[in-house]
Amino acid sequence: MRSRLAQWHSHADGRSEAPIDLRRGSPENPNRPAPSETGLERELQESTLLAPTDIPLARVKSLQNALQSLFKLPTLVELQRGLAKLFMEVQWFTGFGQAHHFDALKQLGSCLETFISDLHHCEIALDSSSLRTLAHAVDLMANLSGSNSKLRLANRPCRVLVATATTGACQQLIEALEKVDIQTTVSANHDTCLRWAANNPLDMVIVNLEVLPDQGWQLCEALRNLPQGRALTVMPINAPTGLEQRVFAAARGCTELLASAAGTSEIRLRLITQALGKRVSAS
Repeated sequence: MRSRLAQWHSHADGRSEAPIDLRRGSPENPNRPAPSETGLERELQESTLLAPTDIPLARVKSLQNALQSLFKLPTLVELQRGLAKLFMEVQWFTGFGQAHHFDALKQLGSCLETFISDLHHCEIALDSSSLRTLAHAVDLMANLSGSNSKLRLANRPCRVLVATATTGACQQLIEALEKVDIQTTVSANHDTCLRWAANNPLDMVIVNLEVLPDQGWQLCEALRNLPQGRALTVMPINAPTGLEQRVFAAARGCTELLASAAGTSEIRLRLITQALGKRVSAS
């Protein structure tokens, strides 16, 4: 069956074309066109001729407009078209990051592409929470694009510590993080986690509360009390996310609280957005 997205593009262009699938390497799209076939390589070359590492302002505005349009689309068909448009805009920035060796921009773009694809295929609900995740990531991408110094500042590997009593409970998340070259360290010991966080540069600590919730909350507090703890993002997962629990988590210095590690594309995008955003804010 042809994807709905392909049908919409065919009607809009007045022509018939092969099905379009946003998922890389999916059965429906085993031979996804190379960037040169979509015009991406030509546009990158043109922007490079203008300035070696400057991103055209028109590209930034087009990205922002594609995001804003999602908040105004009333029907499912229009919403899906809007997601496809945003995906193509983000893909350009991902390609720019790759062409100019801005790994952080490429990493952010890749995670954003995956998240948009999951939204398009209804693997993640497009609710207020996912829209906020999307908006924060796109805003950061536009912000990074406005300054080469910001791009260079953000251009170092993202580092994460996963504190979990059982590695299996977070295996899917760990694999998802490593797939986009996020440097991931796993520890099951409270004291080891604290020593690692105290002596190594980190962007985030993910604390799994599934097995030992009391010890997990104690670890969250201890992490926040480290000298560099104020700048550290602490994200408990596998915890209740009601209002009372969120207040409880905030009192212990947690910046996020997620019910599970199942939505790996959203967790991964939130992580990268927060990590890169903090670096830019500190500049």
